[in-house]
Amino acid sequence: MLISKAVCHPGLVRDQNEDSILCNEQERLWVVADGVGGNEGGQIASQIAVQTIERKYRQGYSLEQSMKEANQAVKQVRIEQPELSTMASTAVAVRFKGDDFELAWVGDSRAYLIEAQGLKQLTQDHNVATDLLHTGAITHEQWFDHEGQHELTQALGEMSLDSVPILSGTLEANQLLLLCTDGLSGVLSNARLEELVSAGPELDEIAANLMSSVLSEGAPDNISFILIKQQADQVPAPDSANHLPHTENSGSMVNLRQLLQRYPSLRFLLPFVIIMLVLFLMGVRG
Repeated sequence: MLISKAVCHPGLVRDQNEDSILCNEQERLWVVADGVGGNEGGQIASQIAVQTIERKYRQGYSLEQSMKEANQAVKQVRIEQPELSTMASTAVAVRFKGDDFELAWVGDSRAYLIEAQGLKQLTQDHNVATDLLHTGAITHEQWFDHEGQHELTQALGEMSLDSVPILSGTLEANQLLLLCTDGLSGVLSNARLEELVSAGPELDEIAANLMSSVLSEGAPDNISFILIKQQADQVPAPDSANHLPHTENSGSMVNLRQLLQRYPSLRFLLPFVIIMLVLFLMGVRG
């Protein structure tokens, strides 16, 4: 069984929260979106993105197509409302079928897999810094704090990708999936994330540790993340009616019941045996 814990916090600097999240455990669909565009635009963009992805997925669209539909929905509002013409949104979404998951993303909101071997970033940011890294213009060490980390090259509402990146995998019992905006990943290093996520098995405890650490760093941006993990199904408690106490009397009752199940014809003889036993006891007393 999948369980999740979600947090969406404005941070300590921003006046409003432009992030949106979705936790639909019935559909086994989770989404994190980070809106951009200033004023109310970012908030509207992320809400449109999350709502469109959920609606289209429930209508039977694939996860990739649902993301494309979200891109079109944000773009349409940009056209219809000029005051929102600069709004857009990142999004990272995951859907599950059994233990298998499919992950899709646009922008720099990330997905991480945390396991015994450590933390692994599953997504690749759509931003200037990552493009420079791929072309060899900067090193991996320079990439971490490069100013291009904050310059998106792709986002819902202005996406130019022919196809949305898709990654498939399986979430094992000892693994954890983390979806987050750059309000978390941009403040805490991968090493720090791994340390905090590995600190305890309970999702509430992990979420509290992540929030505490980001807030202690000043929380300059909105902070949104979702933690997802497998939880073993609970074994039901034994039924007292079918599991009698191990006493001598109950043992006799169990043996009699087993005997009657094995030889059904004894059910017809049992009343006569009881009558003869009563008559015998009466004779002894007399």
